[in-house]
Amino acid sequence: MLKDNEALEAIIKGRIADHEAEEKAKAEARAEAERERIRDEERAALAKEQAAKEKAERERIAAEQRERDAAERQRQEKERAEHAAERERLAAEAAPQPVAELSDTAFVAELTRTLDLQPTATATLQHAATPSPRPTAPAVAAERDTVTIARDLYDELLHDQRLLRALEAAGVDNWDGWDIALETLRKQAA
Repeated sequence: MLKDNEALEAIIKGRIADHEAEEKAKAEARAEAERERIRDEERAALAKEQAAKEKAERERIAAEQRERDAAERQRQEKERAEHAAERERLAAEAAPQPVAELSDTAFVAELTRTLDLQPTATATLQHAATPSPRPTAPAVAAERDTVTIARDLYDELLHDQRLLRALEAAGVDNWDGWDIALETLRKQAA
């Protein structure tokens, strides 16, 4: 019986070992399945996180583009407004400006002051029969502040006065060459 006992014991030990091996294999399969499930969850979480990052990046880029577009629109609107203001300013400058009419005496005094002329004792300016392209400075009377000039020269002087005033109103006295032009006039008058 000993032999049967040993055989039975061997059979039982074999079955226990098989059962343990089977349980161990099942436990490993369950553990592997659990690890795989965890890896799947981690991959899904990473994919979700990556998708969220990509979405956030796309939204950030779109927001930056909207800001750039808005800034560009504002810049263009400002530029258009500046151009319109410049056109209006130029149109206003080009429009005839009211020029204060001076009396003959005041005009001669202003012209004398502007050209830095000295009054003379004899005060008659004879204008040539054919008018020159640019008139010379008139002589000014010290006695009665009267000057005798031809009508066409007088009209030309009034026109030149209006032109000078319009140029001065536009800031010509701040332009390069203004001082040179005045000095040239003073030398011509001397």
